[in-house]
Amino acid sequence: MKEDSDVLGSIDRRSAPRISYHSNINVCKDVHGNLLNISPNGLAFVTKNRLTKGLKITVEISLPPRKLNLDLEIKWCKESIDENFICGAVLVASEAEINLIRKVMVITEFRSVLRKVKNKDHRKYICRFAKHIKFYISGLFDLITNVESKNISEKDILGRLAELTNSIVVEGDHLSNQLSDRLLMSAIKKEFRILVSPWAYKSLIVKRSYDKPRGYPGDYRVMEAIYNKNIISPKADNLGRYFDEYFLNNPYAEAVRNRKDVLREYLRTFISSRTNVRILNIACGSCREVRELLSDINMVTSLVGKKVLISCLDWDDEALEFSKAELCKINASSVELEFVKEDIFQIFKNRDFFQKHGKYDLIYSIGLADYLPDRVIKKIVESSFNNLNVKGTLLLAHKDKEIRFSRLPPEWFCDWEFILRNQEEFIKLVASATREAFDLSIQRDATGDVFFTEIMRC
Repeated sequence: MKEDSDVLGSIDRRSAPRISYHSNINVCKDVHGNLLNISPNGLAFVTKNRLTKGLKITVEISLPPRKLNLDLEIKWCKESIDENFICGAVLVASEAEINLIRKVMVITEFRSVLRKVKNKDHRKYICRFAKHIKFYISGLFDLITNVESKNISEKDILGRLAELTNSIVVEGDHLSNQLSDRLLMSAIKKEFRILVSPWAYKSLIVKRSYDKPRGYPGDYRVMEAIYNKNIISPKADNLGRYFDEYFLNNPYAEAVRNRKDVLREYLRTFISSRTNVRILNIACGSCREVRELLSDINMVTSLVGKKVLISCLDWDDEALEFSKAELCKINASSVELEFVKEDIFQIFKNRDFFQKHGKYDLIYSIGLADYLPDRVIKKIVESSFNNLNVKGTLLLAHKDKEIRFSRLPPEWFCDWEFILRNQEEFIKLVASATREAFDLSIQRDATGDVFFTEIMRC
């Protein structure tokens, strides 16, 4: 099997954010051009003159509220299709000049957002948040300097990164409460990600969570990385590995690991109390709880003479192939495993799946309900009840919206959002989905972040 760092994708190679910025640029008395983009590390501009690599120049650039004379070194120069030349240069500037560039970058990125905001108070809130982003970016630059110079310990670097990042997402959540405008907040988060991506997306975990190569957040590879709690980004003089560790230490990641452990022990108890048992795992992902359960030799030995079926269902064929390959390594011949690729939404719309596969004693899902609208949750509950054996159980895990902080870093950095419900709201939703009699109980993971709703058919 490939290493996690190979399969999670590629990191963002930039060392600083870069934004499009158009302004006149005076290279010298007879050489002029137009600025194309700028970053705290350098800039690109177009001119009619070919400039030699390594050439050191001073340019005048208009960066409101003032003009700057900046020292540059030309790194590359290539001819464009209109017979002009596009040049890239690194910046040699004072800390005050770099801070001005950062300020201009943040203002420029948020300008398109502010144009759409008519409410003066809302504009004020957004501008205040932009200042927090500038402070955050400055803090990340300082951390990079410390990483490269090895002036402080790795523990202190992680602690400072956590302090900075926790602060900015809390400020973002405060802004969200002030604005109460989902579309506007979506635009603000997009600009935020553009500005922080050169640091945050050095982390393979954060980058894959944002890219969503399987089409959804928290795919089986991301879940495996969280379960393993392994730092997987390449070791280099950047913040990638520290962002790995920050996200692996996030309270929601801890809740994900606890959620898996709770379910593994639930399955142990459920299977042990029955002679014959049929289980359906919806949106099974990497089947980690099943693998850990069946890796226990005492558990497997206790199943001899029993008839146990576990149906693992997912629409992601790559996740199913991974789960099948990993479970095939385990000597658990007393358990029948089947891997089914089905559209999760379709199986509850028609009866074909259950007519083919029959009824179950336990239907469960631990990473799905958080993303589903009420109408789909109702359909799942209704259809599941119709296809449970007598005394059968439906088990659904859900994140509690009352515990706010844990969801903020995934939301702000990875566009990883949940449909928010608390325990009371979810119970009411489940109860409204069926007229059949049922017993209901609630269990939480150790963090309290995730609750399990157990609905047993009477």
